Amino acid sequence: MNIVVKEQGKNTVISVQHTELDTTNTSVFKRKLTELIEGGKINVILDLSTVQFISSSGIGAIVAISKAITGKSGNFKVVISSSKIRDVFKMTGINNFLEIFDTLEEATQ
Repeated sequence: MNIVVKEQGKNTVISVQHTELDTTNTSVFKRKLTELIEGGKINVILDLSTVQFISSSGIGAIVAISKAITGKSGNFKVVISSSKIRDVFKMTGINNFLEIFDTLEEATQ
C-alpha cells in the first residue's frame, strides 16, 4: 500500500494511494498512521479520494485513528470523493462523529 504524507500548513495530509482499504492492507495503514500520531502529528487530514472500496477492518482502523487523535486533542478530517464510500460511512454511523469533506481543498479551509 502506498501512503503519501505531506505537511500543508498546520495539517498533516495523509493520502491513501490505493483503491481498496481492506483486510489485505489495513494493518499497514493503521501502523503508519499510528506512527505519525505517536510522532506528534495530531492535526490530520486523511485523503481517501482514490479509495473505491472499504471493508469493516478499514472502517475500524479509521475509527481507532480518530479516537487516538481526538484523545490527544487533535483534529481529524476525512476526504471522501466516492459516493459508495460515503454511503458506507452513513450506514455505519461514523459520519456522525467524523468531519467529512468532498475535496482536499475544502478540508484545508
